[in-house]
Amino acid sequence: MNQKPLPPEQEIKDRAKQLRALWMRGQKIRPFLRKQAPLFRQLLHEERSWAGLALAMTKAGITYETKKPWTADSLLQAFSRAQRPLNGHARRKESGPNPADVKPALHVVTSAPAPVSSAHIAKPAEAGSTNEPARSAPRFKPVSIKPFEPRPQPTQAELAEIEQNRRLTFGRS
Repeated sequence: MNQKPLPPEQEIKDRAKQLRALWMRGQKIRPFLRKQAPLFRQLLHEERSWAGLALAMTKAGITYETKKPWTADSLLQAFSRAQRPLNGHARRKESGPNPADVKPALHVVTSAPAPVSSAHIAKPAEAGSTNEPARSAPRFKPVSIKPFEPRPQPTQAELAEIEQNRRLTFGRS
């Protein structure tokens, strides 16, 4: 692989100063790399090397807690991992609540359902029309809550029928 030459020492110091200004002490590496991805891509597009960026990050003090200096390979690997899609937890935090996680309100109907008025019935859409049914009252009973009832014991006739069906299906045992 054709490697790019290392930048001069002064350029590394300048780049370290620029990165130090963007870095907040105690910040995690991956969110920093994710946020600064456009800058890194621009620098790489301008013929900078991963090794030069690694030297600048080390000089700026942007390292993992081990204080181990960056290498071109380790920075490239960390940058690649930072660009992967976020896991569900982090993605939910950025985009707000997931509609599937929001618990719907239960409507318990204790009497007969109200008659549906013509305002709740969807009419065929006409060209340019935005007819939507009114959402004030539910149009159907979504949940029925019953008290627990133990399973009834089968009668002798039902037990005989079950046994006969078992014999017809599986044969004599």
